[in-house]
Parts: sequence; structure tokens; C-alpha cells
Amino acid sequence: MVKSIRILLADEDEGVLQGLSSLLRTEEDITVVGLSLDGAEAVGLAERLSPDLAILDLTMPLMNGIEATRRLRALLPSTRILIVSAQTSPRYVGSALKAGADGYVAKDAVGRELITAIRAVLAGQGYVSEALRSSC
Repeated sequence: MVKSIRILLADEDEGVLQGLSSLLRTEEDITVVGLSLDGAEAVGLAERLSPDLAILDLTMPLMNGIEATRRLRALLPSTRILIVSAQTSPRYVGSALKAGADGYVAKDAVGRELITAIRAVLAGQGYVSEALRSSC
């Protein structure tokens, strides 16, 4: 039996959360273990659930994705962190990676690229959307 990849999703938009969750459910070895609409809640959920991967947006209430990344990295060093954001400027990409994110995917590129990014990050490889690579 294949071990299920446990993923926590955090995004301020409930529709995005539902869309990402639906996409991930198409993969037999992925289980979404938690959904959060804000960064502070995401950190608390991650601390309780110890997911293999946290997928975070940058723009969230109470705690943004950069600060959530810093805290998750300190609390759960083995949990991988993937940013999925509409913010695509080099400043955001660089800040997320410096904060400890293992990868960064542009929201407009989500689909099969997200699955590719998840698998790369969990394999210990960094991942940045091709369109953003020159930024970092």
C-alpha cells in the first residue's frame, strides 16, 4: 500500500481552497488533512496535524504566508512548504524562499503543475514555476 501524502491547504479564498482540494483529490496518494482561511489558523492546524506538506497563499488575514512559512519552518522542520500565489513579482518569490518555502507556484499556472511541484518538493527538490524562475 502506498503511503498517503498528507497536505494542509491555506488560502483566504474559500473557492480557491475548494478548487485546490478537488484537484488534489484526483491523486490516489494525496489526502487533504486540513483547510484554513488564514495563516494563523494554518500554523495551529499544522502543529496539530503534522502534514507532510503545507500549501499556503501569501495574502491571508491574521498572518500572511511569509510569516506562516517562518513559523511552520521553526515548528515543523520536516514539513515541506509550497507557496501558491497570484503574487509573482521577484520580491514575493524571493521573500517566500528566504522565509523557508520549498517551492513557489503561480496561481494562474495551477493544475498539473501543482502536482509536479508537490512531488518535486516532497522529493527534496526545490520548485519554482517556470515563468517565475528568472525572479529567484
